[in-house]
Amino acid sequence: MSKERILPQFMVGPLTRYEVNVEGRVIPRLTAMADGDNQISIIVDNRFSASIPEEYSQQVAWLVAQALAVGAGYTSINSETTDRPFAPRYGEMS
Repeated sequence: MSKERILPQFMVGPLTRYEVNVEGRVIPRLTAMADGDNQISIIVDNRFSASIPEEYSQQVAWLVAQALAVGAGYTSINSETTDRPFAPRYGEMS
């Protein structure tokens, strides 16, 4: 019998892929999935991915989330200075 794998808390799912939760926010265009033994695939925009050792995957997700926010014109994922925040708080999605 195989033992069920416990995934990192920042992965929300299961869906086809897991949504990514960083600092309590669901990051748009960023998903993740378990990829083999202790590897996590971080997927950007359903087009680009990197397989990361699980112990570093949350740090990589944080960095990618910040880069996505800055690329979209925000100061960080927590920025709420525009009409619409970059990433909704987990549990507040409509």
